Amino acid sequence: MKKEIELLIELQEEDGQVSDVKEALASIPVSLLEKEKVLERLRTKLAESSVDLEAKKKSLRHKEMELLTAEDEAKKFRVHFYQVKTQKEAESLDHEIKKADSVIETLTGECLLLMDEISEKEKEQVKKKEELAGFETEYLERKKKAETDIEGLENDLQMLSAKRREIIEKIDRGLLCLYEKIRQNRDNLALSRIIGDTCSACSINLRSQLLNEVKEGTRIIQCENCLRILYV
Repeated sequence: MKKEIELLIELQEEDGQVSDVKEALASIPVSLLEKEKVLERLRTKLAESSVDLEAKKKSLRHKEMELLTAEDEAKKFRVHFYQVKTQKEAESLDHEIKKADSVIETLTGECLLLMDEISEKEKEQVKKKEELAGFETEYLERKKKAETDIEGLENDLQMLSAKRREIIEKIDRGLLCLYEKIRQNRDNLALSRIIGDTCSACSINLRSQLLNEVKEGTRIIQCENCLRILYV
């Protein structure tokens, strides 16, 4: 029976490695997905910033056209001012000129403010583009490494699976079924080593008779608490 226990221990080690490889394989797409989400957020922010920048430029062009129109009107009023013949006409034109100048002053201020905002937005755009470009490079490098890692892990998994099959062929079918049943119900751990007089898996103290039977190795002994197969 000691030989069978040794085979089960070897099988459990292989299963542990298989589990680790599968976990590593599963984690790679998750890691890449997180980076893809960050990349998408950066692209979205850049696109939104570009839309905002274009809106400000469009608003500036509109304000500049309004400013030109106001300046033309003010110029016409001033030219006409020197051609009027009555005090009433002069007062009316003076009022229009002042109104046009007020519009010009307001529009000039708005244009200057928009110019400042556009300048800041363009600087922000440059930073966002640099950040995006840097992250895209990092993502592509990580993706390339992930592909290499996946290939290596899949090769490891194939070798481990082949080794596992070799071990299984040497184990009694009934014992193998017991091993698989326990493993599935006990977090992938079907065997537990005895340390002192304790089951290392569940930490319960074992009866002296049970300890002696495990040491004799004449039959399979399971922990009375966690049901794992005991060995020394």
